[in-house]
Amino acid sequence: MLRFNFQVAPSLIPCAGLGLFTTEAIPRGKILVVPNQVHEVYSRVELMCLPPDSAEFNSSIRWFEDGYTVDPEKSDIFFINHAFAPNCLWHLGFIFALEDIAAGSELTIDYRVLMDDGEEVGFTDSVTGRLIRGFGWNEKMVFTSRALLHLYEGKAAKTSGMES
Repeated sequence: MLRFNFQVAPSLIPCAGLGLFTTEAIPRGKILVVPNQVHEVYSRVELMCLPPDSAEFNSSIRWFEDGYTVDPEKSDIFFINHAFAPNCLWHLGFIFALEDIAAGSELTIDYRVLMDDGEEVGFTDSVTGRLIRGFGWNEKMVFTSRALLHLYEGKAAKTSGMES
């Protein structure tokens, strides 16, 4: 479920198609997306048994370990494009604003956290030209947990009066 005002429009990223843009300013640390309507979780084995052209196969996203959520209706979160230096973070189905995001900005996440270990999406990052290759589960958890810690450690210090 998206928790902000948005619009889908042509992406500013070359060859990306459509993108998801916020129509309001978003503060750093805000949770933009929460997982909802998770009716079923597929294992990797179950997912691979589905026809590759099925709506379920094409709308699956790795949620945890080898568990995949499926959204055959393809909600608007599918318009969030990839960046190696994204303005948002995907962590276990939640999407957090990594920085203050101005109204009108396109939202991006790092696709490597959504993919299987070593999986490739078949295209390169348009800014760096680097291949987008999925992280292993442990690597994903370290990567996203460090990003969350970095995002919130300053906020926690300010709130508790511990900031120097």
